[in-house]
Amino acid sequence: MRPALLLLFVGCGFAPGAASVHDGGPDAPPDSLLPPTCSDQIKNGNELDVDCGGSCPACTTVFATDPDTLARFELNGDVTDSSGNARDATLLGGTFVTTSWGKGLSVTGEDPQGFKWTSYAGLIVHPYTIEMVVTPDDTSCWKKLFGSNDAVDTGWNYCSQLQTYAPNYMVGPNLVAHQRHYFAMVSTSSTMIDVYLNGTMIGSVGAGFTAPPGDAIFFRDDSQTGRGEMLSGVIEAVRISKIARTPAEILKTATRLAQQP
Repeated sequence: MRPALLLLFVGCGFAPGAASVHDGGPDAPPDSLLPPTCSDQIKNGNELDVDCGGSCPACTTVFATDPDTLARFELNGDVTDSSGNARDATLLGGTFVTTSWGKGLSVTGEDPQGFKWTSYAGLIVHPYTIEMVVTPDDTSCWKKLFGSNDAVDTGWNYCSQLQTYAPNYMVGPNLVAHQRHYFAMVSTSSTMIDVYLNGTMIGSVGAGFTAPPGDAIFFRDDSQTGRGEMLSGVIEAVRISKIARTPAEILKTATRLAQQP
C-alpha cells in the first residue's frame, strides 16, 4: 500500500518541487505591486509612509517616534510633544500656517516667537541628536535656530552658512533663503557636533555650548531685542533624541522630505 499512497500524493502536487494546486484563480501580486489603499496601516504601493504620501493624502508627520525619541514637535497647530512622552514645549509666539506637511510654525522676526523646552533641557546630554526642518526667509547673520542660554548668544544660527557660537564656527555651503533646510545636529561629545544638511554631513564643529544646556529655546534670539537677529520663516518640525542618529537614518528622513515637495 505504501507505493500507491506515494503515487497519490505526487499526483496531487505534494511532492517537493511540484507546482501548487490550482485554486481556481490567479495568485495575488506581491505587496510591492499593490496600489496603496490609504487605510490598511501598511506602507505599500507608492506611499511615503504608513497610509500617506504618493497616491494617498499628503503625510503630516515629518519624524517618526521610537524608544530613543525624547520629544517630537510636528507643529501641526501646537507645540505638544507628538512622541507621546508628554514633554511638551511652551509656545513663545508665532502663527501656525498650512504647509506641504500639514502645518508649520511661522515666525516673522518679531519677539516673542518660537518655543522653549527649558523644563527638559537637562535631558540633552551626549549622545543626542536635534533635528529641525526650516524654510527661512533670510539667511543673513544671527538668525537664531537654537539657544542654550537666553541671556547670551550661545547656540546655532543662520549666518549665510550654519553657525555655532560661542566659539564661532561656520560650516557647510552657503544657504539659500526660501528653500527648505533639514538639519541634524549629532553630538560627538558634550561640546562637539556633526552637522548634516538635507541628509549629507557638512562638517564637525563645536556645539556652541556644553551639554546639557541651561536653556533649550528654539527660533528666538536672547532677550536683547531690537537688533534684527530673530529668525523669519516657517518651521515644519523638530525632533530631540537621546542617541546619535546614524547617517542612514538621517538620509532616510531627507529622502522622505524630498519626495513630498
